Amino acid sequence: MAVIGLTSSYSERDEVVTGLFNRFKNFLYIVVLCLIGLFYRRNPDLNRLVIKMKIKQVFIVTLLALSTADAATAEFSCEGGVGYKWKQGETERAEHFGSYNAKGVSEDEAKANLKKITDSAIGSAMSACREAHENLSGCMTLRYKQLGSSYDAMSFAVRKEMDGAIKGDCEKVQGQCLSAAAVDAKCVEIKVVVQEEAAEAKDGKDAKKDGKKDAKKDGKK
Repeated sequence: MAVIGLTSSYSERDEVVTGLFNRFKNFLYIVVLCLIGLFYRRNPDLNRLVIKMKIKQVFIVTLLALSTADAATAEFSCEGGVGYKWKQGETERAEHFGSYNAKGVSEDEAKANLKKITDSAIGSAMSACREAHENLSGCMTLRYKQLGSSYDAMSFAVRKEMDGAIKGDCEKVQGQCLSAAAVDAKCVEIKVVVQEEAAEAKDGKDAKKDGKKDAKKDGKK
């Protein structure tokens, strides 16, 4: 049985850009606070509602700027996996070992970052294959680890039955490991995903507002 792991990697450029973005975000917060102070100083006689409306507009513009900048910090995300093949008699079998994700400011960079991860995982996949399919004791040890403390809580009779079942299962999956490889990466532009999620959230809010309006109308009737 293969162990599935999730890993992600960020390039040094991503870290630098993220740091710059955080500084920019803090600067915007300070600007917003300064603008709020100016509104109160220059408009002491205005109605509180008007002031709140202006402040709300400033916050909306700021949030839009932040969301745009955030989407630009990492433009592409790539996902891929690693698997191995093993042979039992004349039959070849394929197993999934792990799924991985990496980001980059360009598609080529995201793919390169992902390749570094999957290249490292290929060796781990072959080791896992040999432990599960070319080593009976290794296979049994792995099964006992998966059971954890539940095995110790079993009665003697149940444990003896479990021991026989584990050994029998491992004997059935013994064979020869052939190769391990990464599958083709699938990449997506993060900015597009952020815009789609924002549009879906807006549609959901609009639907809630329409529902409340309809409920009020029904209540008046």
